[in-house]
Amino acid sequence: MLFRSVITHDPPWWAHITQRWRDGLRVAAGSGEAAGLLPALAIGDTSLQTAALTDDMRIAGLSHLFAVSGANLSIVVAAVVVLAMLIGLRARSVGLLALLAVAWFVAVARPSPSVLRAAAMGAIGLAPLLAGTRRIRGGVDGLYALALASCVLIAIDPWLSLSWGYALSFFATLGLVIGASPLQRRLNELAEAFGTRVRQRRSRRSSAALERQRLSARQRILTAARRWFIAALTVSVCAQVAVAPVLLLMGAQLSWVALPANLLAEPAVATATISGLSAAAVSQVSPAAGHLVARPGVLATGWIATVAHRSAQAAHSDPLHMT
Repeated sequence: MLFRSVITHDPPWWAHITQRWRDGLRVAAGSGEAAGLLPALAIGDTSLQTAALTDDMRIAGLSHLFAVSGANLSIVVAAVVVLAMLIGLRARSVGLLALLAVAWFVAVARPSPSVLRAAAMGAIGLAPLLAGTRRIRGGVDGLYALALASCVLIAIDPWLSLSWGYALSFFATLGLVIGASPLQRRLNELAEAFGTRVRQRRSRRSSAALERQRLSARQRILTAARRWFIAALTVSVCAQVAVAPVLLLMGAQLSWVALPANLLAEPAVATATISGLSAAAVSQVSPAAGHLVARPGVLATGWIATVAHRSAQAAHSDPLHMT
């Protein structure tokens, strides 16, 4: 017996508006492989994604970028909170405005399991502002927010417990919440201790003031680069380790290229996300301006696509490649 779905009424008014935002981003991105990847990273719209790039990103361990989640939502909420506070709104008003932004983002990106998880955690994180506390000291504990959000969502929709997308989103977030901060702190301590020993050796060789200033300026640059690299490394390692059991259960591929591919792609993800979300908004006013705003994002997704293709080629040439 065949079942057919029948549309009994038109979509709500807000669905038409959010669809215009999605259409505006697709038009602003333009054509091409990199352009098709921009809506996927920004709002989870994979309608323009090529099959070849999708396969290579899966092999390279980059397919999680299609799952719009906490990073995208954090950018939206942070922008709304900062602007609202600059205007001078009270804490509770800022929280309500940010909560509306969360709801709007869910509508634009569509309520997929990863989006719902991110939205629930975001709403919990806004609790101090909604309670009227302007200064959030330490914020809401990430593990508490993840546990509470999961309990509420699965109580509302038990079928989420059978969703691979929700499992990947949950375990990736769990890995970041539990392991990222301690691992990042430890690696920074080790790197700082090593750097101190190197500086002490160099200071004995040269005592000139100009040389010390030159070394100090270079040291600041190296310290900033080191901290960024360690942050990206810990995020990639913790997320990959946490989702590995789920990927094995799904029958997905595991390869050594996943970690370096994520490290190489990580710098471009934020640019693509910010550019894509901004282009979606600007395109509602001026399609030409939206196209200009989307250009940095297309360049960023072009880099991510290159990383995916090269990593997939390396994985295929590896005799120990697992499937």
